[in-house]
Amino acid sequence: MLFVPSCGSKPQDGYFPSFDYHLMKNIFLIIIALWGISNGVSAQNRLYVHASAVGANNGSSWADAFENLQEALLSAQAGDEIWVAAGTYLPTADTNRDSSFSLPSGVKLYGGFVGTESSVDQRDWQANPTELSGDIGIPDDSTDNAYTILYLDNPDSLTVVDGFVFRFGNAGYLLNDRGATSPSRSGGAIYIMADWEAYATVINCRFERNSARNHGGAVYVNGAGSFATAPTIKGCIFERNTAGQDGGGVARVGNSDLERPDFIDCMFRENWGGVTGAGCIFKMPMWTVGWMCRVVRL
Repeated sequence: MLFVPSCGSKPQDGYFPSFDYHLMKNIFLIIIALWGISNGVSAQNRLYVHASAVGANNGSSWADAFENLQEALLSAQAGDEIWVAAGTYLPTADTNRDSSFSLPSGVKLYGGFVGTESSVDQRDWQANPTELSGDIGIPDDSTDNAYTILYLDNPDSLTVVDGFVFRFGNAGYLLNDRGATSPSRSGGAIYIMADWEAYATVINCRFERNSARNHGGAVYVNGAGSFATAPTIKGCIFERNTAGQDGGGVARVGNSDLERPDFIDCMFRENWGGVTGAGCIFKMPMWTVGWMCRVVRL
């Protein structure tokens, strides 16, 4: 406890003037409460993205939405939501194939908006497709596409990807100076790094025509050595994704101590794996369960 003498007085040895302890305690509690409220507000922002917005480009509303998804992702913190209007979004404006979107842990990323909604429930992600595309080079030429469209680094259970179409990611790096499980050779659409944890939810998404030289044409979960690798993929469609080695749709490496479904109500259609696991493959799974999923024409 810090004792402060009143102005103009000099305390005697071993003596400090009295003051109102209750008043000081109340002031202290009020300061703590205000600090907590301000932190709670700042940790629960909503950021808007609309490719054709013409406002202040600060993400504060639909009118002033960010035009570029990368800006919103760079501004987001754990607890934030990002609402993205229909349109096609590229991870870079140049041809750097190592470019990708990176979603911070604890952030909820929603697509499928018209650009007027005030609630997530008002959107229609099927009628208003929000596409994250890897086609950054010559249109329809996959050899110059981004290696991985979306990268997640140890996402916690509050991390959500909801209502997007992923197309044309191509983790097809040809040289051998990068590992087979690197984002340039595995996980064309989404790469989830899980050396600590991976509890993200991917829901209401379509994965079409993504590819990888090695593992996970659409999605690769790299959780080798981890016992907390348990992303949930729900209500998603995987169609015509390919992997040179395994897991044309999804390849997941790593264990989980959670007994819960990995896939819920998903469809795998016409995916291809060069060696095995055309639809999906799991390595080292403790609990691996699919619920109400369909595999069509492997």
